[in-house]
Amino acid sequence: MMGRKRAAFCLFTALVAPLLPAGEALAATASMFQKERLNTQMLSEFIYGDEVEQRLMPVYLLGEVAKPGLYHVPINTDLTTLLAISGGPSTESELNELVIKNELTKKSEKINFSDLESSAELHAPKLKSNDVVFIPRKPQAISNNTLTIITVVATVLTAALTGVVLSKSFK
Repeated sequence: MMGRKRAAFCLFTALVAPLLPAGEALAATASMFQKERLNTQMLSEFIYGDEVEQRLMPVYLLGEVAKPGLYHVPINTDLTTLLAISGGPSTESELNELVIKNELTKKSEKINFSDLESSAELHAPKLKSNDVVFIPRKPQAISNNTLTIITVVATVLTAALTGVVLSKSFK
């Protein structure tokens, strides 16, 4: 507990708790501790103020972005802000298939970021504590195996044509 919350808790335990029956005071104190424990479990250990709104929450950003990794962002940060903090998506990112998964609730959501950009009514989703945002890579037009085969065939044809040209020039 920080700042005003700590002061309020101390004031409660010093002034109000003695006036309540023993069971109620204990229950009220336990309830305050449970709420604070839930807040600290759901939020990051990093705080930039003494209010709940000023706490930072952990969010993981993975995939095709300039700087993937763990970010500690303020509560109510949206997806657009997180992408801006990370340096933006890479040129190979597929923004039509973003996935946000919350590790606590195990719910995942697919987002088409291109629709968010083009629509005035849609807003970027607010992130929650322990969200994992994954930005996939665009699919390749030609697979690596196909490129390897083309390279081998081109090398063999080049060698054969070079041999034909050299054999004609020495005749």
